[in-house]
Amino acid sequence: MTDATAELSPAAFGRRAAALLAASSEHLPRVLDVTLLGRRRELVLEDVAGPTLAELLGARRRLPPGEAVTIVISAVRAVTALHNAGYCGVQLGAELVAFDDAGTPMLLGLDEVAEIVLTGTQGPAEDWRAVAALADRLGLVAHGRAAGALGPAHVGLGLALATLTAGESEQAIERLESALFELAEPEPVRLDGVVAPPSAPAQSPLAERRRTAAHRRPSSSMLIEAFDAGPSALLARPVAEARARLRAAAGRVQGRARVFMIGLAIAAGLTIVAVALLPSHTSDGGSVQPGAQPPSAPVPAATAAATPSPTAASDAALMGGDPVAAVAVLVARRDACLKLAVEAGKSCLAAVADGQASDLTQPARPLAGLAPSLLERTGDSALIALTPKDRETAPASALMMRTEAGWRLRQLYEN
Repeated sequence: MTDATAELSPAAFGRRAAALLAASSEHLPRVLDVTLLGRRRELVLEDVAGPTLAELLGARRRLPPGEAVTIVISAVRAVTALHNAGYCGVQLGAELVAFDDAGTPMLLGLDEVAEIVLTGTQGPAEDWRAVAALADRLGLVAHGRAAGALGPAHVGLGLALATLTAGESEQAIERLESALFELAEPEPVRLDGVVAPPSAPAQSPLAERRRTAAHRRPSSSMLIEAFDAGPSALLARPVAEARARLRAAAGRVQGRARVFMIGLAIAAGLTIVAVALLPSHTSDGGSVQPGAQPPSAPVPAATAAATPSPTAASDAALMGGDPVAAVAVLVARRDACLKLAVEAGKSCLAAVADGQASDLTQPARPLAGLAPSLLERTGDSALIALTPKDRETAPASALMMRTEAGWRLRQLYEN
């Protein structure tokens, strides 16, 4: 088998090695040693001989809730360990989750790890979205529940995942684990009759290195001393240099931020002066007389018909403390956005979304006629049930987040 590590950049290799060495979790492969042979770089990892989640699902199709909870809880703890070590960018595809001989889930998708100090909050948020997708694939996310009757555990799971994508905290992680435990008691994952094909191609460079270099020793005498000293000693200098670069980058970012704010203030002042000095003109070229109202710009017919006019009551509902009152305004505006052309609709939906919202065009039907009611509220997040008035219409639900601009939509669910 051709080893893929020869093509890996030194920076990517260093990030991956540092992340695995720094993160402490039984659900991440343990680094046994590091091998450097010229341009060839290899991580020698503890063997994970069991099948992947993809092979398990191929053999059994659907897992019991208890086994699914075990897998998702393992992913949650591995992701938390990586974040605590300062790294993010884990991949949770079914082919990148494997099991050891004891059935312990292991995460192998660490090929694109990055430092959180460089990605900002977006990196960890993407990891939690990957956890949510894994939970959904394993059947732990509620779908098709009649009349929007979500159970408390499903509500807690949705709120915890939404809160984590908005901002990670220990309390949110604890709520996520509690919601998973309420869904089902964790059970050992049964691997009976599921055997990983011995010739299966590696889906991850990490996995390939694990299979091809499990017991390889370096032949170069120059590396014997470093090899015997262990992986921490071998990587001490690259890790120290990486940390120094990160600190320097953070200082440059802070300095540039101050320069940017000063420049922004100057630009704003010049803009105000320029606007004050510009003469006003009517559409026929004449100046507007003092005290006269300038003619309003014509509004496109489609936009005028579809976009609801903002009112003081609607704005007050969005800024108020009642998410049920706010969702009625947001859903009505969202429905109006669906009637616009594609580009206009995107701009329209951005005004009702919280900045990290999923695709608000789904479900692709009006929701304003459904009766809203509060399912659960946690801090600045709330889950709202949207119940139809007739049996022919499917129910829905809305996840909302309270921002500085008021209540906004995070996600809409088709129940």
